Amino acid sequence: MNFEDCIKKRLVNKRSVDKEMADSLNSLVDIRLRNMKNLDNTTLKIESYYEVIKELLTALLSLKGYKSYSHECLILFLKDRHSKDFTTAQIELIDQLRVMRNDIAYRGFFVEEEYLTRNELQITGIIDQLKQLLKD
Repeated sequence: MNFEDCIKKRLVNKRSVDKEMADSLNSLVDIRLRNMKNLDNTTLKIESYYEVIKELLTALLSLKGYKSYSHECLILFLKDRHSKDFTTAQIELIDQLRVMRNDIAYRGFFVEEEYLTRNELQITGIIDQLKQLLKD
């Protein structure tokens, strides 16, 4: 599936550009990132990192005039429309976070600390890149 399939299947709707929503989501991201400094649980940090990325992607879509009803389609948007800005490995990491977040939320999955240690730098780099895309 690709982003165009998401539109055809009505998992993404075309709308007018919504800068206010993008700004609001970006503010929420800043709050979430500040609050993460107080988290000492790896699983909750991973969940929060994914939520930050999801909110940044949603903000980016709103600036392009789209509304997604699918987390997968948010990632496909990035893959299809911003492949020059993100590597395949970065996009795969975002999708891995999506799956882990679902496992956390719906199955009570716990993430090993080693996973965060190994991936946190790449995750924060992705967040920085998404924030930069929103500024541009």
